[in-house]
Amino acid sequence: MREIEVVRASDDPAPRKQRQIARRERRIASGRRRLATAWFNTAAAYYNLSRFSDARPFAEKVASDDQFGERARELLALLK
Repeated sequence: MREIEVVRASDDPAPRKQRQIARRERRIASGRRRLATAWFNTAAAYYNLSRFSDARPFAEKVASDDQFGERARELLALLK
């Protein structure tokens, strides 16, 4: 986010600023998707290894996620 503020404060032309900000926002969103994917995959792997107490924190991290939320909540229900 700090990079975006630096771009906004720069003297670059507006179209260039917009492109740079959009690129950085896409990278941030992509990173968040990768993180959510990793957390869900970790939860599922721990569940499959019967390490339920290890699976719970990772499933809880993605329980409200748009892509993994439903499956994470189902996994949490199995862990109770």
